[in-house]
Amino acid sequence: MMLRLLVLALTAGLLVVPTFAQQLTLTWTDNATTETAFIIQRGDTATGPFIERARTGIDVTTYVDDGVVWGATYCYRVAATDGTLTSTFSNVACATVAMPPPTITYTLTIGKSGPGTVSRAPTGTTCGSVCWAYPSGTVVTLTAKPYSNAHFVGWSGGGCSGSAALTCAVTMSGSKSVSASFAGGTK
Repeated sequence: MMLRLLVLALTAGLLVVPTFAQQLTLTWTDNATTETAFIIQRGDTATGPFIERARTGIDVTTYVDDGVVWGATYCYRVAATDGTLTSTFSNVACATVAMPPPTITYTLTIGKSGPGTVSRAPTGTTCGSVCWAYPSGTVVTLTAKPYSNAHFVGWSGGGCSGSAALTCAVTMSGSKSVSASFAGGTK
């Protein structure tokens, strides 16, 4: 009996690493030689109470807990087991699930002069009659459509220029303002 307890040595060096994903990653040192699994327990405080969260396989030294909530703190401890005996639990390690980085939004203001319209895809969130908000990195495709007997003169601003194309792609890396000009024709 005593020999088995020595073989199922204390699992040491438990560490919990928060990431910007909605998960926590546990790592520990495997000091056991005859374990059949590691028992992972989780609690809300360093003093528990602790509830078994999972069991890993032989020689596994990491566990990813993806059943966590943004901003919450969780505490863990780990023990080795051979199915009959269980080692003493490791140190308790606690971590808070990191909040995701905020989504940065930028505004796109679209102006037009003359007989025509400008459509956009995706549509974005309205922030005024000629203003739309988009998350950073969004590519917005603008399409100029002249009215009957009118023609498209060109784009200006926001990385759009010229009159060769009726469409223009704007990457939202900052707030931007784009104008489309039309001439001739009527509505």
